[in-house]
Amino acid sequence: MRFETLGPLRVSDESGVLPLRGRKARVLLAVLVSRAGDAVPIDVLARAIWDDKVPDTAIKTLRWHIHQLRRLLGDANRITYDDGGYRLRADPSEVDSFGFERLCADGFAAQRSRDPVIAARCFTEALKLWRGPAFGDLVDCGILRDEAARLDQLYLDATEQRHGVELDLGNHEEVLAELTELVERYPLRENLRAHLMVALYRCGRRSEALEMFRAGRELFAEQLGLDPAPRLRELEKAILNSDPALDPPSATRSGPAELPRDIATFTGREAEVSELTELLVTDSMTPLVISSINGGGGVGKSALAIHLGHLVRERFPDGQLYVNLQGATPNAEPLEPAEVLRRFLRSLGVGGDDGISEVAELANRLRTATNGKRMLFLLDDARDSGQVRPLLPSEPRCAVLITSRRTLSTLDGSVNRALDGLSDADAVTLLERLVGTDRVAAEPEAVRRLLGWCGGMPLALRICAARLVARPRWSVASLADELADETRRLSELEVDDLAIRSSFAVGYRQLCEDSASAARVFRLLGLHDGPDFTTRHVAALAELDEPDAERSLAELTATHLVEPAGPGRYRTHDLMRLFARERVTAEESAAERRASVERERRFYLGTVRNMLGVCEPGMRNRLGLVPEEFVRHGVRFEDAKSAYAWAMADTANLLAICRAAIGGGATDDPDFTATTVTVLGPVLVIRGSAGPMADLHELGIKARKWVTKPDLRFFISTGAAELMRVAGKHDEALRHLEVAMSISREQGWRVREGWILVGVGTMYWWMGELDQATDHLDRAVAIAAETGDRALEGSATSHLGHVHAESGRHDAAIEAMRKVLAFAQDSGRPRGRVEGMISLGRVYQLADRPTEARDCYERATAMLDETGLAGTRYEAEALWGLADAGHALGETELTRERWDRAAKLLFDLKLIDAGERDHIISVPEPDRPKAIRY
Repeated sequence: MRFETLGPLRVSDESGVLPLRGRKARVLLAVLVSRAGDAVPIDVLARAIWDDKVPDTAIKTLRWHIHQLRRLLGDANRITYDDGGYRLRADPSEVDSFGFERLCADGFAAQRSRDPVIAARCFTEALKLWRGPAFGDLVDCGILRDEAARLDQLYLDATEQRHGVELDLGNHEEVLAELTELVERYPLRENLRAHLMVALYRCGRRSEALEMFRAGRELFAEQLGLDPAPRLRELEKAILNSDPALDPPSATRSGPAELPRDIATFTGREAEVSELTELLVTDSMTPLVISSINGGGGVGKSALAIHLGHLVRERFPDGQLYVNLQGATPNAEPLEPAEVLRRFLRSLGVGGDDGISEVAELANRLRTATNGKRMLFLLDDARDSGQVRPLLPSEPRCAVLITSRRTLSTLDGSVNRALDGLSDADAVTLLERLVGTDRVAAEPEAVRRLLGWCGGMPLALRICAARLVARPRWSVASLADELADETRRLSELEVDDLAIRSSFAVGYRQLCEDSASAARVFRLLGLHDGPDFTTRHVAALAELDEPDAERSLAELTATHLVEPAGPGRYRTHDLMRLFARERVTAEESAAERRASVERERRFYLGTVRNMLGVCEPGMRNRLGLVPEEFVRHGVRFEDAKSAYAWAMADTANLLAICRAAIGGGATDDPDFTATTVTVLGPVLVIRGSAGPMADLHELGIKARKWVTKPDLRFFISTGAAELMRVAGKHDEALRHLEVAMSISREQGWRVREGWILVGVGTMYWWMGELDQATDHLDRAVAIAAETGDRALEGSATSHLGHVHAESGRHDAAIEAMRKVLAFAQDSGRPRGRVEGMISLGRVYQLADRPTEARDCYERATAMLDETGLAGTRYEAEALWGLADAGHALGETELTRERWDRAAKLLFDLKLIDAGERDHIISVPEPDRPKAIRY
C-alpha cells in the first residue's frame, strides 16, 4: 500500500491507484495519513471536515466514512479506533512524506559532512517523490494548511540545496535548464537565482549571468522594496572579475579502480541495496564501516556486492580495491592474507615485492598507505574472519564490503546481512532479461514451475537461462519437465562452468573438515521431507542430545547450508535438500537411513500424542493408538495454548512426513500416516485450520486401503466424513459415516455407534432436514443413557439444542444448552465450556434475547486465553456473536469492528476466502459465514 500527499492525495496498491471519491473522505484520509501511526481525536477529524459548522450527525457520518475507507483499503485493521480517535496503521515506507523528510534529512547531514555526492543523491531521490504542492486541492483545509506549508518549504530548501551540491560536483551543464525553469517559477528565491548565475557563467554565458542579476535586482526593488542580498552582490562582482573561485571543481583524484564489471542483468534486492548503500555512505567521521553479505552458494552474494560497489564508488574518490579470496571457489585454494596484502600494496603504488613476508608488517604498510584516503575494499568470497582480518584498513573514511558463505560474527564491527533467494517477481524479471520477455510471457505456467524448481536461487536461474539461450527452439516447458525429476535436478542445473552441485560441494567439503558431527546432521536432513525443522527434531533424527544438535545447527547456519526460519526453527533450500539427499544416500547405510526415519516418526507420534493429551484428555481411544513409550520421545506441553502453537507450526512437516510414509518407498508405513491423522485431526478441528485439516484427511483416505486395524479404519472414516461435510459433499460424507457405522457394529462398539448417529444427525441438520436430524440425535441420546457415556450425551444434546433452536423450539433449545454447560463443567473440559457458552449465546440470539446472548459471548471470550483457544475458530464465533448481539442492541461502532475482526480471523484460518472476507467488510449487515454456522 502506498499513501501519497506530496501532491494531490493518492492511494495505491499492487492493482493500481484506488478511487478516492468525495471531498469529506479525502480530507479524512489526508489528515489520517499526515499523522499516520498516531490516533487523531474524533473532534479534530470533525473540524477538519466541517470547520466550525460540525453537524449533530457528525459522529455517525464520520463512522460511515471510516467504514468506506476501510472497504477501499481492503483491510479493516488499517484504520482502528484507539484512545478516543482513529489511527491509520501504515509503515513509514508506505507514506511518501515520511520518506521525503528522511531523504532530505540525510541530504542535509551529508552536506554537513562535506559529502556532495551523497547529498546530491539524497536530494535527488527526495525530489522524485514530489508531485506538489502538498495535499493538492485539500490545502484549504485548516488542519492541513500548516503541514502543507511546512512540506512546501522543505521542498524548496531541498531543491536549492540539491542544485548547490550539483554545482559543487561540476554538473553545471546538467542542471542549467532545470535552474532556468525554477527561477521562472520562483523568481524571488535568491539562492536559486545565484545557482543559475553560476551555471550560466561556467557554461561560458557570462553576459546572461550578469543579466540574471540585473533582472533580479529590479524585481526585488519593485516587489519587495529591497536590494539583493550581499551574497548575490558578491557573486555579481566575482563574475565581473572572472574570479577563479567560480571555476568548476578540479577533476576527481585518481586511484585503483579494480571493481569487476557491473552485472548488466542485476535484478531485485531493493531492500538490501538500500540498507547497505546507506551503511556504506555513512558519515565519514564514524568508525570504519565493514559490511558482510553472507549466504549459501549460488544465492548472488558477489553480484550484489559488485553492484553495490559501482553504486557507491563515487563516494570513494581515492579508489576501489577488489580481490576474490577464493574461500569457496571450486577447484581453488583460499588465498593467503600475505599474498592479498602484497597485491593491494602494488595497486596503491607502494610496492609489495621487497621481500617482506610477515603478514603483520604488510598489514601495517597497507594501513599507512590508506591513511587519510577514502577507499572502498571489496573482499569477495572470504573463507572466514581469520582470512579477512589482516586486510582491513584503519582509516575511518574507508569502507569494507565482504562476501562469504559464513556469517562473520567474530569480525569486530561488522554488520552481517544474510541473503536469501529472489522473490518470484524478481526471478521472472531476471529470466526476462536473460532469455527475452516474449519467451517468458509465452509460457507462464511453465515459467511458474521452473521458478519453483529453482527456489529463487540466482545461479540456478542463470543456468536455466543459459540452457534456454543455447537452444532457441527449446520450450520452457521442456526444461521444467526435466527439472521435475528430483533425482536428476542437480544434474540438469549445470552448463559450462556453472553448476549447482559443485557450488554446494565446496561448502560441504569445508564442513566435513571443520565438523564431522555437523556434516552427518546435514546428510540426515536429506531424509526430512518437511519444509522446516527444530532442534528437538534434529536431535531425534540424528540420535543426539539437544546441546549437540544445537551446536551442529549453529555450524550449519553459520555456513548457510541451513537457514533460520523463525524463532527456534530452521530450513534448507530445496536444492540444498536434494544435495543432502545425494550425500546421505552415498555416505550412510540403508540401515542407518531407515533408523533415522523411524526415530523421526517416533518423535512426531510421541509429540502429537502429548499434544492431544493436553488439548483433549478425554479422547482416550485415540490416545491409546500411540504406544506409551513414544511419549518420552516427543515434545511435552505445559498447556493447550503451547500445544496448539506447536500444531500450527509443525502441521506442514507432519503432512509431508505422512505423505512420504505412503509414497511407495522403502520406508513406507501406512499405519504411521493413519495414526497421525487420527491423533492430530481433532486438534486441527479445534483450531479451525480448514486447509491443513483437508490435506490431512485426504492422506488418511489414501492410507485406509492399506490399514487393517479397525480403530484406525474407524477414525479415518469419521475424519473423511468431516472433510466431505466441510466441502459441502453431504452424500459422500454420509457414505463415509456408513463405513464407520459398519465397523462399529462389527466390533460391538456401542458408544461409537452413538457418535456416528451424532455425525449423521449433524449432517441432516446441515442439509436442513430437521426431522431426520432430530431422530438420529434422539437415538444417540438414548445410547448415551444406555451406556452412561457423558461425553456422548453432551455432544448429542448440544446438537439437538441447535436443531430445536432452528425449529423454533427455543425453550427446549435453551434447556438443552444449559445441560451441555453442566456436562462441560462436570467433565472439566475447558473447550467444552467455551463451546457450551457460545452455543447458549447462539440459542438466545435465535430466541430474540440479545442481552442474554451478549452475556454468553462475553463470558466465552473471557475464557479464550486461559483455555488456549484464542486465535481459533472459537474466537471468531464469539466475536461474530458479540457483533450480532450488539447490532440488535444498537452498539454500532463495536458491532462493525467485531464483524471485521471476525472476518479477518476466519480468513487467516483459511475458513473463508478473500472474496467472502471483503464482502463481509463491505456490507452494512453481513450474514453469518457458513464456516461458523451452528
